[in-house]
Amino acid sequence: MPFSLINRAIGDCLETLHYHSRNLHGARREACRTWLAAWSSEAVDLGDGRFDGSLLAGASLWQAQADAQRDWRRVADRFVDEYGHRLLEQWRPGCDHPTLAPWFTALQVGHVSYGTLSRLTRQVGYFAATRVACAAVSASKDARRAWHSHRHC
Repeated sequence: MPFSLINRAIGDCLETLHYHSRNLHGARREACRTWLAAWSSEAVDLGDGRFDGSLLAGASLWQAQADAQRDWRRVADRFVDEYGHRLLEQWRPGCDHPTLAPWFTALQVGHVSYGTLSRLTRQVGYFAATRVACAAVSASKDARRAWHSHRHC
């Protein structure tokens, strides 16, 4: 395997690590600040925004973690895809040989299958991340509505 592929993969890993460590640190700091402010307050009123802030801080923290996982998956997928292409290119000259043809076909099927499943899991992950973010906002609105209807009884 060429060193340029490994060097690029390590560079992508370090870049992803650096970006998401800052992003996760910021989300954790904001979540702790919001939760401590809500916890230290005297009265609990869902209409004053503290509940929304705490819920959204938790959703933001979850979203930062989901983004990190999605980007790590992207880095790994890029490495496996490029490695598969290079492997297939190395084997292509001998694929006509009767003993190597089944191996080459298996490599091609595996490479295509990995790419398809990888794309599928990225789409499912993206859909789940966007649905969870919408669910947090919807839950906040429902809780506020229930709180106000309970207080007016």
